[in-house]
Amino acid sequence: MNEAAAEIKNESEFAPIMLRRFNSVGIEQWARFLDSLGSAAPAPFPFFLLEDPTATSAVTPGVELEQRNFRNRFELAQHLNERLDRPEFSGVGRDVGLWTWLSLFYFNQLCPADKQGRRQPGERSRWVLVNSGRSYFRHLLAGPFSLYRSHRNRAELVLPLLSDGVWEPGELYRELTARPELATNSTVLEMVRRLYFDGRTGRVKPGAGSRNEPGNVVRLIEVLSQFQLTWDLQSVDPDTLFLILPEEFDRFR
Repeated sequence: MNEAAAEIKNESEFAPIMLRRFNSVGIEQWARFLDSLGSAAPAPFPFFLLEDPTATSAVTPGVELEQRNFRNRFELAQHLNERLDRPEFSGVGRDVGLWTWLSLFYFNQLCPADKQGRRQPGERSRWVLVNSGRSYFRHLLAGPFSLYRSHRNRAELVLPLLSDGVWEPGELYRELTARPELATNSTVLEMVRRLYFDGRTGRVKPGAGSRNEPGNVVRLIEVLSQFQLTWDLQSVDPDTLFLILPEEFDRFR
């Protein structure tokens, strides 16, 4: 196991800490560490950045955080929404410094080590929030949080998109959030829930995200895009759309 992975494991149990946000210095240092993980000599994990006054600033009003294990992305998004459910945080979904800091705080869960002790963080937008279109939803925390918050009064709508492990977006999430106008449409999400989510298991049905399977989510997006030429999907009764889907969706319907 490399030294960086061992250090994270040894120090993963943080004491409760007050939420902070990165400034440009903190973001740069955090990104430098992430880049180092792909090298032969990963840098030591930068715990010190969490409360470094030269790299962070306090968030007001104060929010206390503690490490805890989340079963899936839905549970994580729900928890973050509860912690940030105050009028002062109405625009928090676009706070680059805050979400980038949180990606450091939850890094051990969001980027688990493989059997060789290596961590593969992937593209930077998963960790450093990018406030634009599709890239926004690639962030491992801000994307699920904003999806949950947008539909928090009917949170069951986002279960199919957030039922996977916290470290890996599933196919339904990737395909829908690649088209933000669909991911934020409650009628579309209701269709996805009815077709592809098994409420008994709490999981997405097998084949829902496979492009090789008839009636998969990519085909649903294509069909709904055609419907959108005729109807305002946000206002159409989901029962109507559900009944007029082509036969290829029968295996899910």
